[in-house]
Amino acid sequence: MEYKVMIFSSAGCNYNELNLDDIKKFKEVDTVKINKLENLGTLDITQLLKAIYSGFDGIFVIINGKLKTDKFISEFNSFLKPIEEINRILGRRGLGNQRVKLFKFDGTNQTKLNGAFKNFLRKLIHSGPNPINSGIRKIHIKSDYNYNFEHISIKKLLYASYKASYNFHYRSLFKAKEKILQSGRYNEDELNYLLDSIFEAETARKYMLEELKKYKSLTLEEMINLFDFSEENIIRDIFYIKDQGYIEEIVEEIPVNKLFHKYKVKDIKDTFKENYFKSVAIIHDNKVCCNCG
Repeated sequence: MEYKVMIFSSAGCNYNELNLDDIKKFKEVDTVKINKLENLGTLDITQLLKAIYSGFDGIFVIINGKLKTDKFISEFNSFLKPIEEINRILGRRGLGNQRVKLFKFDGTNQTKLNGAFKNFLRKLIHSGPNPINSGIRKIHIKSDYNYNFEHISIKKLLYASYKASYNFHYRSLFKAKEKILQSGRYNEDELNYLLDSIFEAETARKYMLEELKKYKSLTLEEMINLFDFSEENIIRDIFYIKDQGYIEEIVEEIPVNKLFHKYKVKDIKDTFKENYFKSVAIIHDNKVCCNCG
């Protein structure tokens, strides 16, 4: 069996690629195919999710830095946050939480780099191949956020998750995570629950949007019957997607003097910009802000 690994490395990483070439002959698998994206200044959750959706079994991230009195100093420590986040997401998707690994490289510890990469491969093999590559359509999906993803193919679910990672509210909360925790308003479990709730709801919406593209137009009742989510969630999410600008409402008058409402996905152009809700202003103006930071 071939395992596909993506290596992301920060600016300034000069590791010995010949040694990694030797690892491609890892004895526990037939071959290890390695792709590299180098000289990164930042690392984003969308990059990581796109790599997994594209079929990579795992991601090994190397950041450059220096050891000072046994402490690793690096300007790329921010890479750790998206790695922790994607492992949490993949854990909920049934892919395990060890598919993305960070290694701190000071430019001299090539032996440790090789050892860390081999250990990463062993854990990756234990987790199994990316289900997208193995032909598995559906796996057990853990979701405690009012959405049942069991019926969705893993390929569609990972794509919807990748698209969900662009959500403005999710990204804003994730970016401010450390400051909010420092404020003491929430502990990490509570804040992760909020993050996950936003992400899972947006994943469901992105999945619904892709499915609706297959139809010319549908009534609200037809859409409720189309998806295996609660009626309340479907109605709320359809109007959410509509307000984002992806769906348009078609109103027709039928012979019995009633209005007939249908909905269809717009023909989205490359220049399309999603509508953002001014939720912060609404909360502030209504004086219900908790001042969490």
